[in-house]
Amino acid sequence: MKSFGWDISGQEQNGDFVFVDCYSSIAGKTSQEKYSAKQAFSLWELGIATSTAMSKANQRSCRVFLDSTAPLFTRLDSAKVIEFIQDRGAQIRGENGIFFFIVGKGTLQEDLRRKLEEIVDCIIEFDVTEERTQTVRRMRIRKMRGRSFSDQWVSFKIDAKRGLVPSTPKNP
Repeated sequence: MKSFGWDISGQEQNGDFVFVDCYSSIAGKTSQEKYSAKQAFSLWELGIATSTAMSKANQRSCRVFLDSTAPLFTRLDSAKVIEFIQDRGAQIRGENGIFFFIVGKGTLQEDLRRKLEEIVDCIIEFDVTEERTQTVRRMRIRKMRGRSFSDQWVSFKIDAKRGLVPSTPKNP
């Protein structure tokens, strides 16, 4: 985020944003985040880190970012990881917070992917392709509970100063 010129350290300090790192321990690194699971692949420890982060948040509408679920899904029983995400999501939502996590394409079997999609409130899908000499990035909203939305693909670029910059969608 800092590389895009976004300094959210103030929002982190006052509890608006909470980052929970479950990747560093898997990679054998020391986490730079305030909240992390020290033991790789431990949903129990990750749950404690998430609960601790929520209890320390000053604001009851904080945003919790879990980085990253991909190793959990590839190494642990996927049904247990989904159950963990559902439980954490309910806890965070119960505190009027928002829970963000990423699942890579091909990480889950089709039936488990559908189950995960049923329990979440929003799905934003990203796609990156190479066309000739250009990288084409696009995104779409596949689900947004309780809101109207367009599920049309929208191209975007990543700008060093402004971050993700969507292009203007073309009318059909």
